[in-house]
Amino acid sequence: MENFYFIGVNVSKKKLDFCVMFEGKVVHEEETANHQSAIMSLLHHFEEDYGIDNTRMPVCAEHTGQYTFPLACACKTVECKLWLENAAEIKYSSGVQGGVRMTRWMPSVLLSMPADFRIRCAITSIPQRILKG
Repeated sequence: MENFYFIGVNVSKKKLDFCVMFEGKVVHEEETANHQSAIMSLLHHFEEDYGIDNTRMPVCAEHTGQYTFPLACACKTVECKLWLENAAEIKYSSGVQGGVRMTRWMPSVLLSMPADFRIRCAITSIPQRILKG
């Protein structure tokens, strides 16, 4: 998956920590508010700064329930792919234990998961009725 910018996101109640990786190297780290408009603005910023389109920047995040919703809405609006992953799967795939922040290494962990697991993963989509309500 060359020429893709992978975006790892650490989600919390008030803020999101973004980490952009290209060819296995961290090229950008930034924090933003956990609000749809702020997230959309940052994603557009990535598109402009790195000259990429939304189809080449998959967003990978730990599924944290309701706190992931603004990210999911922003990705839907910007039309970039969102991959929500179970926290336990990320933790056990990485081999890292303890309270280490996931943002920096999440994209590489997701990419290093066995290929058969990645094939089974589906890009997250939110039903339209939930977005409107």
